[in-house]
Amino acid sequence: FGSISTLFTGDIEKEAEDTLIPLGTWLSSDIIKVPHHGGRTSSSAEFLNTVSPNTALVSAGRNNSFRHPHQETLERYKDIGADIYRTDRDGAVTITFPAGGSHYDVKTYQDSTFKEVKGLKDEIKNLRLLLFPF
Repeated sequence: FGSISTLFTGDIEKEAEDTLIPLGTWLSSDIIKVPHHGGRTSSSAEFLNTVSPNTALVSAGRNNSFRHPHQETLERYKDIGADIYRTDRDGAVTITFPAGGSHYDVKTYQDSTFKEVKGLKDEIKNLRLLLFPF
């Protein structure tokens, strides 16, 4: 969208990543849907250095039997400085592209739920959610 690029990787693993790496800068993306739910057999360092995402989205169920995402995979994203969002912890993740397509905003389910009011700051946040939900 505009100048923002997103790579939807599906369920690929290292073997498929290796076939994509020769694309070089064409593979570069601002946002990546983390391959294979963040499993150990995906998101190789070489692949991540080629894609060079700023934002990584992990789609994984809470307490899943595969224990996705794996810590070593998350560490590779941290090593390249990507912001990581995880559906198993953050709930739904929504990305919006304001007019112009030169930047994007990421919000999670946690960002859009009312909080217990412990002070004025919490009250203002709740009012914003009530009056401006999007």
